Amino acid sequence: MMAESMEEKLKFVQHLINKGMKVEEELDGQHFREKWEERFAAGIDDKTKKDIYFNRFLWHIFSFGALKCLEKDEAEAAFDQMEKKNCYLFSQHHIVSFELLNAESLKVEDLGEETDIYVVDEDFTWTFVKTHESVCGPYFYQLP
Repeated sequence: MMAESMEEKLKFVQHLINKGMKVEEELDGQHFREKWEERFAAGIDDKTKKDIYFNRFLWHIFSFGALKCLEKDEAEAAFDQMEKKNCYLFSQHHIVSFELLNAESLKVEDLGEETDIYVVDEDFTWTFVKTHESVCGPYFYQLP
């Protein structure tokens, strides 16, 4: 879950700024969730989505095995090694989302205690997901 308090949010954003990123706050998290579904869950039929409770967490396409991805340490390594220019960061449940410009230095460790967050490149060709479940994820997926 994205930083709960304003103080936590500001601390999180300041950390990213201190790493050389420009952070622009967006207010349409729903738009990013819809685009994420459109790009990464396009091949998943409605019945499967219902069966895996996709409406509760988008990342269930990975945890239920509907889409093959990298998990845990492999996912983190892939994300850290991914060339990042500009990224979007959004939450499963919050309206606030962020555009991260100059995100080359963004690493898993920068996400701290944040959970149920999704990071995608500006073209939505790959995603990294950090869940609230210690036994699920993190996940990394790149479109073929």
